[in-house]
Amino acid sequence: IGMPIIIRQNHATELCITNGQEGTVYGWQAATGPEGQSVLDTLFVKLTKPPKTIEISGLPENVIPLSRSSQTTTCMLPNDSTLTIKREQVMILPNFAMTDYVAQGKTRSENIIHCAHLKNHHAYYTAFSRSSNADGIILLDDIDVRKIQKGISGFLRQEFRELMLLDELTELRYNHMLDPKVNGETRNQLLRSYQKIKGNNYNPAWLPHALSSQCEKDSKFTALAESSHWQLVGQKSTVRSNNIGEINPETNVTITLPDKKKQKVDRSGTPRIRVVVMCGIMWDPHNWSCPYDTLLTLVYNLWQEDIAKWSPILRSLTPLSNELIDHFVLFTQQLQTLEQARDIIRRHLYMLDPGSFPYGQMGGHIDLLAHHLFGSITYSSTNLFCRQCNTLSNYSVDRYLRHEINPVMDIYPDSKWSSQFTRPYYVQDWINNYMMHLIQDECPQCRSTLYHHIQITLDHIPPLLYFNIYDSGMNISQKLFLQSDGDIARYTLKAITYSGNYHFSCRLIDAEGAIFYHDGITCGATVQNEQQNVNSISDWFFKTADNGRKIMIGALYTRE
Repeated sequence: IGMPIIIRQNHATELCITNGQEGTVYGWQAATGPEGQSVLDTLFVKLTKPPKTIEISGLPENVIPLSRSSQTTTCMLPNDSTLTIKREQVMILPNFAMTDYVAQGKTRSENIIHCAHLKNHHAYYTAFSRSSNADGIILLDDIDVRKIQKGISGFLRQEFRELMLLDELTELRYNHMLDPKVNGETRNQLLRSYQKIKGNNYNPAWLPHALSSQCEKDSKFTALAESSHWQLVGQKSTVRSNNIGEINPETNVTITLPDKKKQKVDRSGTPRIRVVVMCGIMWDPHNWSCPYDTLLTLVYNLWQEDIAKWSPILRSLTPLSNELIDHFVLFTQQLQTLEQARDIIRRHLYMLDPGSFPYGQMGGHIDLLAHHLFGSITYSSTNLFCRQCNTLSNYSVDRYLRHEINPVMDIYPDSKWSSQFTRPYYVQDWINNYMMHLIQDECPQCRSTLYHHIQITLDHIPPLLYFNIYDSGMNISQKLFLQSDGDIARYTLKAITYSGNYHFSCRLIDAEGAIFYHDGITCGATVQNEQQNVNSISDWFFKTADNGRKIMIGALYTRE
């Protein structure tokens, strides 16, 4: 009784029983389980500062009942059989503490802050701004002023500058003073057209000095993409059969057999041969869906290639990927389509960030989708090697400066680094530099502020790595290697994502090295066999797709 809790599911908004609502345990009712054990049946919670007073007949003010919710999970066993588990529980969590992320939007009269693990100034702002007054702030440890005073990244400065330019454009348009030459369907096009009139180095007069361009790269806009109207060209020569049990010989069907000559048999004595049919997701013309179609098609075909291997891996990455596996299982049981799974995942992302994951005929962010889907598990530790005193020290990781190995890695253009190559440079080159590179920072031992070495060491081997590639000069190879404690972790290229004409698509590589292409518009729910194999093509093949109309923007590698 009295334990602080937080509700983790929307039950009844009219009763303030919503996700994130806080309260304390007021009482409970028990029931008898199937084995004769006592189980929680109903939990009574006294809400803490609800938006309105809740009165339920027979209960004190602001006390609400929470009943058990059931969730069914289908487990795929190594012998390809399935086991269905139904779990029932009250959807609450203990609320003795919470992360800065969960605390967003809350106000505390007494705000106890543990500063040691706040990563950067964003986290500091979120934690401290939860307080309703300064007297209520209680610090458990000292503040690291370096995290607050070291400045923001160039990418964030550029974002603020572009927003101020858009603010100026909005005011000019409202006052009917905007030059008619300034136009565009996207933010980048609009700012580019304004830049052509005002000059490349133009900034609004009220731009703070802290946001001024500090280097040439810092002031550049992203590459301008050409606009085009959607249209379907021609008619598909094949029609998808309504008979689920029928397989067209011309479609992509791969059969995975064990390497051993002697096949394993199940209890019936029949050899098990699992037929893997590559599938895609059909594009939604009303709510443009190509970022979801592309990435979910990629993940589904990876998952179905080895369900026993990839189910636990993908479930462990994020709650979103865990839920996605549930939908994949329903699809294999013909209880749901992949398009329905996509729409459910999309709805969750829209609720989380409607600006980045909008509905309607608007573009989406496949790079952000990758971060949400694969998560930010840290597989490494980071040290600073001082070239002045030759000491190795633990380095405080700032995720905005990218000093760790995560499932999703962002590769941005770096002209200073790439100019050293007299040959094409690859993701492997970028990884090698990333694991050991120079940075200007203060040594905690001798306080030297020279350029020191950042050393990244793998603590765990990532099962997969997805690269968001913003550098158009970057190349990919079929193999990737990471060093770990004297050993070498080997990775194989499994998929590539592409962008062009405001549309995303992908290439898939199966276990035999065959290459397939998927575009939700032209391929629909199928994939196109490109009649190519990774063993007979050059790495340049992956740079573009759709006859050069789409360029590579991402690559997925999986550990061998």
